Amino acid sequence: MKHINCLPIALFLFFGSIAHAQSAIYVCSTTGAYGFCYGTTDVEECAYNKCLQYGGKSPKRGGFVSDKGYGAVAIGKTSTGGQAVGFAAGYSTQEEADQVARNYCTQYGGQYPHVDARFLDQ
Repeated sequence: MKHINCLPIALFLFFGSIAHAQSAIYVCSTTGAYGFCYGTTDVEECAYNKCLQYGGKSPKRGGFVSDKGYGAVAIGKTSTGGQAVGFAAGYSTQEEADQVARNYCTQYGGQYPHVDARFLDQ
């Protein structure tokens, strides 16, 4: 089963099971930084630390996905100048993951979203 979430910086959603997560994302609402990991033993800790590494000051858990497959992170600016982040993982093609991440980012206020990162969890 595929899980997706888009994360306006002020809103964080949880999908999937922490114990079986294959992919995770953390986002910092104050800086707009994000970090994601996939295919590691502790994707949650890894994503949190990457968010800090990329400038996050207070990372919040954004999403977990238990399925393997293609993934993408899309970002877009909101009308208030913030950042919206779309996260999709567990898809059978990269194109599908890219589109889903962009669509969810748009749905949550991201204008002109673009794919900022891609991955394949095998």
